[in-house]
Amino acid sequence: MANRPNLREPRLEAMWQLLIWEGELSNHRVREVFGLQTVQASRLIAAFRERWPSVCDWDGSRKAFVLAAAGQERLRRAKAGTYSFEGYVRLVGAGQTVGSGSLLENWRLDVTEVNPAIFRVLRAACEDRRQVLIRYRSMTHPKAAERVISPHAMVGVGRRWHVRAWCHENEGFRDFVLGRISAAQAGTGAAPRRREDDAAWNQVVPIRLVPHRQLDTAQAEVIRDELFGGAASRRIDARACLVCYVIQDLRAALHPERERPPAFQIEVTNAAQLASHLFEAE
Repeated sequence: MANRPNLREPRLEAMWQLLIWEGELSNHRVREVFGLQTVQASRLIAAFRERWPSVCDWDGSRKAFVLAAAGQERLRRAKAGTYSFEGYVRLVGAGQTVGSGSLLENWRLDVTEVNPAIFRVLRAACEDRRQVLIRYRSMTHPKAAERVISPHAMVGVGRRWHVRAWCHENEGFRDFVLGRISAAQAGTGAAPRRREDDAAWNQVVPIRLVPHRQLDTAQAEVIRDELFGGAASRRIDARACLVCYVIQDLRAALHPERERPPAFQIEVTNAAQLASHLFEAE
């Protein structure tokens, strides 16, 4: 049939997110999430069932295919992160509209104002390994000034987006906040330094986290169960140049003697090892 879904199409894999996180696949929900008509949704569900016939069973009372034991086993054997909650949130498009009546609202904010025209220039320069002339402001230099940079990556971390680039003025790799770039013009020169030259980008370091030392035993157990999967600690591997942003976003204490609960509920245990990568070391 000409309109029959391809068994390898991405929407079939995406339907796993619905089945795992919502526990069922209904014609109504598939139409809602994928923007399909009734017949199209039926065909997509049929294709999913043909590809994985035993992972869900029909429940007439719910008028939906519900997650079966075989589906739960697939989840158990899946590689960590394959069916992440973040992926599910992206799929269903959880919004931030007050009063929308949505069952899922996502209020984790990215407050950077990214200009599409500027983003296009920077992205192309990353790909083509070219220089870019930008107008940039920072907290150290709040008046806009021109900079020549050679970008190699766009990075979303914490509440903002950055471009990682070689700064021709400072002769070093720096992070430039996209929301602070007011203009970007493609240059003609080739980038003198590239991603493979960026030592702090290529170096991966561990951030070791534990419940804050000033929490009592019961409070520490809450943090372990919430953030560490029940383990006593957690390790997060991050690029050396992003360590500060990650720690800030986690609101983890580097100085637990003065950064205390309830504002800080976790602490970094290897701050000394990370010292050279922290802002305060610059």
